[in-house]
Amino acid sequence: MKTILIAAFNLLALTSAQAQDKVQKENLVFRMVEEPPAAGFDIIQYLSKNLQYPAEALKNQVEGKIYMSFVVNEDGSLSNIEILRGKDLGNGLPEEAIRLIKSMPKWKPGKQNGVNVRVYYSLPVTFRLN
Repeated sequence: MKTILIAAFNLLALTSAQAQDKVQKENLVFRMVEEPPAAGFDIIQYLSKNLQYPAEALKNQVEGKIYMSFVVNEDGSLSNIEILRGKDLGNGLPEEAIRLIKSMPKWKPGKQNGVNVRVYYSLPVTFRLN
């Protein structure tokens, strides 16, 4: 009976460790990889075509850069979108930068050892009045 209990406990511990390892691998986000992620489109053209200058920023003549950070996932989708710098510009610019990143098409994911992986990516969004 003791042998069966020990075997069951070992199996449970092994299954738990495997599950924990899988969760850690799924949550792992690389900062540098062998093959970095890339947009399958012209980012500058995308930003200029899709940027909607906020009315409040136009009214107040506010210009500047919002530095964004996000994760390019294994399937090329973007997540964990956040502002690194520039939030203080206000006037709707930070919200517009977030909207632009959220609305981007899927990217080509980064690769490590030939496997698609999650990778951090930073991108400045420039707001300039003409």
